Amino acid sequence: MNSGRRTARQEEEIHVQRRNAELRKQEHWNNVAKYFKTWDVTTSKYESWTSPRYFQQSEEARVEAEKREKKKQTLTERREKLRTVLDNEQKSYEDEIKKLNRSGRSGWMPLEELKSVNLELKRRSEESRKREAELLLYHRWKQEQPSLRDLERRQHLEFMKKSWIDQVREKESIKEKQREDEALQAKQEELKRKEEEQYEKLCKERKLEEVKRLKRQMKQQMEAIEESVKKYKELEKQEVEERKFQSEIEEMITQRKLAEQKQANKQLTAYWTRQYQLKLQKKAKEMEEEIAQDQKMLEKLEKEFNEEARAKAKAREIAKKEMEVALKELQTQRQRELLRQKEYEYMFFEEAKRTWEIQERKWAQERQARDRLMSEVLDIIKQQIEDKLKRNSNARDEALEDRERLLKEMNLLYEQFNEQEQEVKQSQKQYRSQLDNQVAENNCEKVRKAQEEAEEDRKWSQAESEAEQKLAAEMERLQLNYNEYRPKDFRRRRMIF
Repeated sequence: MNSGRRTARQEEEIHVQRRNAELRKQEHWNNVAKYFKTWDVTTSKYESWTSPRYFQQSEEARVEAEKREKKKQTLTERREKLRTVLDNEQKSYEDEIKKLNRSGRSGWMPLEELKSVNLELKRRSEESRKREAELLLYHRWKQEQPSLRDLERRQHLEFMKKSWIDQVREKESIKEKQREDEALQAKQEELKRKEEEQYEKLCKERKLEEVKRLKRQMKQQMEAIEESVKKYKELEKQEVEERKFQSEIEEMITQRKLAEQKQANKQLTAYWTRQYQLKLQKKAKEMEEEIAQDQKMLEKLEKEFNEEARAKAKAREIAKKEMEVALKELQTQRQRELLRQKEYEYMFFEEAKRTWEIQERKWAQERQARDRLMSEVLDIIKQQIEDKLKRNSNARDEALEDRERLLKEMNLLYEQFNEQEQEVKQSQKQYRSQLDNQVAENNCEKVRKAQEEAEEDRKWSQAESEAEQKLAAEMERLQLNYNEYRPKDFRRRRMIF
């Protein structure tokens, strides 16, 4: 008997331990589910609060709440009005009933009818209590049956096994989704990094193009400055040549005046000798020499003007025409004087005297015409030289101004070039430092992620191995498969009376 009682007590203790273990498992499961549910709610709330749509939704909710409050207030006012109307109607109705009750006898119910109603109420209450008692007895009997409890326990264990597998699969899917999200985020970051690198490369190319453009402008400015200096030197050379030409013309004019004065002195000497034939020959020869000298002067001027006329033909056209006319006239006069010299050799005294008087007047007129012609030609040439010197001076001034302007622009371009070069160097330095920082951050991030993944994989593999071992033990012990099992509901039932 004692051994049998001890065995029953041991069985009872085993049952108690099993029930306590199941209770602890159920509590642990409920705590885990509650934890995930709480954090799911907290995460969803935090995401909704921090989302950009939260403000709009809260604003819409506020407007909707104001509308509801206004509608509620309007409804309350309407209800108050209706209640007032209803109270008035009720009072009038009660007054009418009182008046009717006064006029007739009050309503009454027979005693048998009241008894039957009371019995019916008792019968219904008794049936309700009986059904509740039978239900309680059924549940108590069901709880006291070991086979039913064992079946419920196995069904509950199988349900826990399926729930655990579903939870493992759900965690696997969540982990897979996290890996996909991380891969997508890494891909997006890589694309963003490539876009930034492309943008930096484009900016760098633009800056290099700007530097090249500034270099080309500086080269053009240098060429323009060299051209301006060359032009200035050419203008100086032209001015020196014009000054030299002007001095030669002045010297020619001086020599011509000296020759005229010398000729006048010779004429005075010959006049006193009264040798008209010799005077005519000598005078004709002197006139021929003067004409030859003027002709040489004009030929020299024409040669120089022909050299300059290649650059500025229109500006020298008038002087050139005047010199050609003068040369033709002087050539004609020279030929005439040579013929006269031959004629004067065979003249007698009286004829030479008359010819001298006539020819002296002609020579005076020819000299005046020749002097006037030479003066006009020389005046035109001198005016042209002065105009050219003036234009040359203006061109030199403009060349100097252009040179100063080009030098200023050159300095500005040089400053811009230095600034652009400094910016390019600074951007290259920043870009290199950014790349170094990104490489260092990526390496640190990769190492940290690798460590975290390794730790997580280790924990997950450990938990998975433990769960598989536990699940294998449970499956070997249970060997049950109930697809339609649902866990028992331990909530308090509502009593029906």
